[in-house]
Amino acid sequence: ARLMLAIAERLTIDEDLEWAFCDTDSMAIAKPDDMSEADFLRRAIKVQEWFTPLNPYKQPGPLFKIEDVNYKIGMMKSIENIQPLYCLAVSSKRYCLFNIDKNGNPIIRKASAHGFGSSTRSVQRKGVTKNNPFSKMRSKRDWGRALAI
Repeated sequence: ARLMLAIAERLTIDEDLEWAFCDTDSMAIAKPDDMSEADFLRRAIKVQEWFTPLNPYKQPGPLFKIEDVNYKIGMMKSIENIQPLYCLAVSSKRYCLFNIDKNGNPIIRKASAHGFGSSTRSVQRKGVTKNNPFSKMRSKRDWGRALAI
């Protein structure tokens, strides 16, 4: 998995793209501000398709898929229905993906709080208590508050 992510990162950089976060089996590719949507999609799909011949499964298809949250709400999954998706990431498993509505408000599409564990208590180290401001962000409502700041 690490080798595949390293390859995905290299291919992404070679296409003059950026990435917002990655996990053991995925990478969120980000569009540079000065790139058109069409050019971004062409380049991102090129990165995605590089891995398709490596698919070891009986069912053919891309090894890396375009996540459902990339498509317009209620629309068919096709390249024509991809819309800009924004990201606020704290780490690879702590992120919020959202769209911006016509009034400039965030529409949260996916909020992840993996890796927080069951404890939301402060961490004690050498007698100093440090509060983790993201430790209680477990719901879309919590992420919505963070996006409103």
